[in-house]
Amino acid sequence: MDTDSVRLSHAGEAIGILNSDGVSDRLNAKAEKIHRGMSYIINDRMLLILMDLGDQIAEAHIAQSKSNWPSIHEDIETAIEFIANLGFVEIYTNVRSELKKTINLLTKHNFRIDDTIQSEVILKWESKQHY
Repeated sequence: MDTDSVRLSHAGEAIGILNSDGVSDRLNAKAEKIHRGMSYIINDRMLLILMDLGDQIAEAHIAQSKSNWPSIHEDIETAIEFIANLGFVEIYTNVRSELKKTINLLTKHNFRIDDTIQSEVILKWESKQHY
């Protein structure tokens, strides 16, 4: 992984991505503030919000404007590698159940469906090197 491919984001940049075309409609809300987690920019295209849950487990959420979707597979792989390099061995995320394409996209990157809570699908990625 290129060390220049991940950097901390500033609040305005993160909110801009969350309110961009292809993201805001999936959130069903206008973002004004990020309440938890550290915000990173992956490959100058994708927002990663990362929360340390303890015991080498992370909660991660990604957002990428529609104009950058052609690079989404590369950016997801970079984000996973970055999170794993921080020492996390499990990553959890959640997606609204009606966003089938997003769920399918994450399963192509070795996330598996772990649970469903109301209208949210919980997906989990586990490091192969941990076991």
